[in-house]
Amino acid sequence: MGYFEFKLVIFFFLGLTWIYFKIPRMIWDCGLVNLLCWSSIDVFRYNNKARRLARQYTKTRVDGRHAGIMICHQKRIPFLETTDERMYACGVDILIEHFLKHGIPFNVYDCYTPEDGSRVIRNPDVSSLWIFGHGMKSGIYFGYKETLHYAEMHDAPKKEFIGQFHCNALGGRSLADYIGTEGCSFVEEGYRCTHQNRKAIRRLLRDPRLRYAKGCGLPTPPAESACAR
Repeated sequence: MGYFEFKLVIFFFLGLTWIYFKIPRMIWDCGLVNLLCWSSIDVFRYNNKARRLARQYTKTRVDGRHAGIMICHQKRIPFLETTDERMYACGVDILIEHFLKHGIPFNVYDCYTPEDGSRVIRNPDVSSLWIFGHGMKSGIYFGYKETLHYAEMHDAPKKEFIGQFHCNALGGRSLADYIGTEGCSFVEEGYRCTHQNRKAIRRLLRDPRLRYAKGCGLPTPPAESACAR
């Protein structure tokens, strides 16, 4: 066996090793049905509606303290102007409809660069932050191969609630670890998909531990329903 063939064999077995350890973890984290089926179905069903709602409210701005929906755009192909817009289906429409129903002031922020994301995170009027896009636990991706590392935001104003509705794999510290409020955050380790995020947002909006917690950016219920679920 020559040197070239030997390298091919080594790379082949390294590839098999990566598949053996990586793919089961991804399937475990996201679920095979979610990974291969639900994500595609949900994107098809919800993406257009969510994108239409989001773009309607990116044209307006509210003043004062508000919830911030941060949509981080990433390019898959460098020479194309289009960005991956599947993140709209991850629950943006659920949040907008919820905020409108309960009279919670909010803004939708389209972010195309790390600088855009930094401005939103550092905005002292953004009291709660719901982050959508592609990323890892310690950062969020923009454009083509640009990353905003959450460690760079350690001195940003504290947030009452932070939800990272992007993949939270690869370890490190989340944005909530730096500027979040204890007990008022959502950062689940591992890879995530559309169906998971929509389900998690609905659960968060119903959860009394968050919904009724002071300063979580969610509606305060009437006194008589304080124990309702």
